[in-house]
Amino acid sequence: MLRPYIVAIVKRNKVAMISLIMILVIILVTVFADYIAPYGYADADMKNRFAFPSFTHLFGTDNFGRDILSRVIYGGRVSLLVSLLA
Repeated sequence: MLRPYIVAIVKRNKVAMISLIMILVIILVTVFADYIAPYGYADADMKNRFAFPSFTHLFGTDNFGRDILSRVIYGGRVSLLVSLLA
């Protein structure tokens, strides 16, 4: 349970409020990665190896043609799990 003075500080401080919103967005994106990520974690497209960022691959692709944005989103799950277990 949050203490009332902590809630009051976050409400008054704009930077704290923006940071809290960003953290919540990151948590939601990682939790719902199956629905948000444009491609699967390990889906390879050898025709698009080393592709530069574009509308189809926003972060580009790696040497196996895997979408980097999807891998970052799914990788956030591991980071979230580690932070919860620490």
